[in-house]
Amino acid sequence: MKFIKEKFLIELEQYKINPLEEVTSKKTISNVGKVLKHLWYHDKPSSIDFDAFTLQDIEEAKDVIASLPYSWDEGGESFICDPSNALVKLDLLLDIPNELVHSKNKLRKIDCGDEFI
Repeated sequence: MKFIKEKFLIELEQYKINPLEEVTSKKTISNVGKVLKHLWYHDKPSSIDFDAFTLQDIEEAKDVIASLPYSWDEGGESFICDPSNALVKLDLLLDIPNELVHSKNKLRKIDCGDEFI
């Protein structure tokens, strides 16, 4: 059996995927999470990869922030934490390393030589 390159390429065409089409057809929460992370950290525009998310992701991140309920009292603005809100979930995830460092139930204590700050 002889391999015919031209016939193979013609058959292969039907399985061709347009990369741009694939990116726009897939919708993931991670892209909205990227936008929220940049907002939460107050990243400089020069450090942000704007190709990593779309304008729709920015709009959804804006909706996530707008859906976070808040109340105004004499002390100022306070946010009510909704555990299902993506911004609250991001804050909880980002706080895990800090909680691990300050945990009382550590298996290994930090030595003076381990501290670099």
